[in-house]
Amino acid sequence: MSVCFRWRFPQGSWAEIAAILRGQNVGGQNPKQLDYIVARIHGMNAAGEFIDPWGTPYRISTESGVRVYSCGPNRADEKGGGDDIASWK
Repeated sequence: MSVCFRWRFPQGSWAEIAAILRGQNVGGQNPKQLDYIVARIHGMNAAGEFIDPWGTPYRISTESGVRVYSCGPNRADEKGGGDDIASWK
């Protein structure tokens, strides 16, 4: 007998996704409270978002797969272009 599990990427704001990845149950997502990422406190801002080395929140999208990018040294959100550091580049 095979069991099929339906798995999906976490949904929500950047802070909610960060909380889920850090082992919190947000809206029924991650009910077993599994830690997927260990984050140091200086790697997060007051809103609970992961921040890049320039202090800007990482942009996280889980709509069609996972896409993560940093706004880069100029701190301007260029949607993964320009000097942004993107997971797909």
